[in-house]
Order: sequence, then C-alpha cells, then structure tokens
Amino acid sequence: FRIPTSLAVGAVAHVEVLPRWYLKTEFALGKGQVHETKSAPTASNYGFNEWVTHTAWAVGAGHALSDRWSIDAEYRHARYDSFVHTSARPGSSAVVETIRDAPTVRDYALTLNYRF
Repeated sequence: FRIPTSLAVGAVAHVEVLPRWYLKTEFALGKGQVHETKSAPTASNYGFNEWVTHTAWAVGAGHALSDRWSIDAEYRHARYDSFVHTSARPGSSAVVETIRDAPTVRDYALTLNYRF
C-alpha cells in the first residue's frame, strides 16, 4: 500500500522536564489517501484508491534552542480504519479474492521548528 497524502487535526501536550528540555505527546484524527494495487495478468487485478480515516499518536522530546527555535525528535504511529475490497480475474467480473486491510504507518521524525 501507499499513502501519498494524509491530513489530520490533533492536540499536542508539552511537559518541561529540565530548563529548555521537554517531553511531548500528541493525539490526532484524520484521513489518508490509501492506494493498493495488484496486477497479475493471469490471476487477478484490483485497484483501491480511497480516503480512509485514521487515528495517530506520537511521543517525543524536544529542546528549545532560543525563544523562537526548537528541535524535536519523535516517534509517530498512525492506524487506519479497516476496509474491504475485491479483485477480479482479468477480463471478467468474477470475484477471485476479498481483501481486508487496516494499514499501520510508523515513522520517526527530527524537526527544526520556528515559532512565529
């Protein structure tokens, strides 16, 4: 699967643990454009391309470099709602398989932030 576009709205909480150092957590709700494709000329084909709801959470730490600049490191986990689609034999409408999926995306980020 691919998720080329994802949009979310969330809340972030910061807790200062040392001067200029903080821990942060985030929770968000959103939608992502999920692409799944299969092309097997003799077996079956499908193409799924829809916006799917997801929840995301993140944890991390940051350091305030100045009053306006900070740097954050975080781990983010996004879980997409499950969905079902089917595949068909090429040249036919006969269903060959039913696919159930619920993509999960995990990533790490290092960000440089500027506060306006």
